[in-house]
Amino acid sequence: MLFETEKKAQLFMKFNNEEIASENDTVPARAYFCELCGGWHLTHFATVPKGASRTEQMIEHLNTSKEIRKVQKKKESVIKTANTNYAISQLSEIDKYIANSEYTLALEVLDALLEMSKTKYIKPKLMKQIRAKKELVKSLQNM
Repeated sequence: MLFETEKKAQLFMKFNNEEIASENDTVPARAYFCELCGGWHLTHFATVPKGASRTEQMIEHLNTSKEIRKVQKKKESVIKTANTNYAISQLSEIDKYIANSEYTLALEVLDALLEMSKTKYIKPKLMKQIRAKKELVKSLQNM
């Protein structure tokens, strides 16, 4: 049960423990504050257990999980940036191939970038540029 205050929890024990004892083997022995829900509960344990409470353990678990998700998200962001930066550098190389009329080589690199995009993240705007560059190279090659 959830109580708004410690006093309300203690009053509940005072007036209901006799009835609870007639129905159960254990009766509430003390009230405790729950950090998870911000309210008061009753427990049959007379003393505060040593170490972290279940609530404290749950809060620690939630905080740890949150930190793990943050690290994973940061890692994904770094990988996405690295993939994008690699694709941008390859587009610069392709421009050099086009300037030297090396269209076959330019198409090979563009095809490799398109193939890479199937398994690695490349920003959609950059993918659009890669496809447009491929069409340009094909048209130049057919001239």
